[in-house]
Amino acid sequence: MDTALPCLVTRFETDDVDDLARGLTLFEQRFDQLSAGRFHGKFVEVSLGDVQVYCEHTNQSIHEAGRIRADACGFAIAAEVSGRAVFCGSPLAGGELMRLSEGDELDFRTARVMRTVGFVLPVARLAELGLDAPAAAAARTSVPGSRVVCADRAATVGLRLLIERMLETFAAYPADDAPGAQTLQAPQAALAVAALDELQSALVALSRRGRDSAAAARPVWIARRRVVDRAMAFIHAHAADPITIGALCKEISVSRRTLQYCFEDVLGVAPLAYLKAVRLNGARRALKSRQAPSLGVGDIAAQWGFWHPSHFREDYRRMFGELPSVTLRRHANNRVTRPPSSDAPS
Repeated sequence: MDTALPCLVTRFETDDVDDLARGLTLFEQRFDQLSAGRFHGKFVEVSLGDVQVYCEHTNQSIHEAGRIRADACGFAIAAEVSGRAVFCGSPLAGGELMRLSEGDELDFRTARVMRTVGFVLPVARLAELGLDAPAAAAARTSVPGSRVVCADRAATVGLRLLIERMLETFAAYPADDAPGAQTLQAPQAALAVAALDELQSALVALSRRGRDSAAAARPVWIARRRVVDRAMAFIHAHAADPITIGALCKEISVSRRTLQYCFEDVLGVAPLAYLKAVRLNGARRALKSRQAPSLGVGDIAAQWGFWHPSHFREDYRRMFGELPSVTLRRHANNRVTRPPSSDAPS
């Protein structure tokens, strides 16, 4: 048995939703803030060999879109849910075990306050566990395409507590002065290997127990998701244009009522509110860019479809908790983004 194990601890806090998205290297994703208020997010990750365990905590509702990294499969538990949350069509009440396989599209509308704990395994490890084929996993459920492995809070609490204990134990090791991953030696390495084995055993048990938990991914939701996907693609491609809801409905050939139902079911927001959120997030990213000082707040607002300066300032302040001029000044003074800190155990 190996007596050493590479270990890397990453932790950071941020008031910028884009920084949080960039810091989560396990995924390729884009975050858009949906609820109004100053954002704050926290993240901690422990890499033990080729497995990562993590915890993410946010205080605003955000829409997370993207994919997991290649050759990996991610699992997460909704540890704390305060408000409406929807993961790939399944509403979350708390305690659900979710899965995102290689090639799956991430579509996560988080709650106003949300804490998730999870882990990422290489596809090769899933093969060893007999959980390697997403198609086989889908075949075990009554509805194809489900991303909820188990919705029974009582069944998943043991796995959640195990992940939290692993984070508490291995993220608490003192940092070494040398950057990068360090090596756990016995007996810490043996403890880590035992914890990883327990993690995988719990996953196998829950995968078998939760095979009927996919009812939330009902066919009607799949149809509504397709409508929302078409609408979102058009919105993101024309975010700076003066899009009306009527024009959007005509473009994707649905009625206003259908569009409203689809957005509320899939994302939990009205289509007009989503359109405004996309534009505000886009304007915020532009204000933080290197080109922003040469353009100014008014020019950037106009580029993103906001034609009334005072309305833009108020909408921006309500969404992000600060005026756009404050965002512009702060990032003009600090154009170098600091990377997340990495601590390694000695």
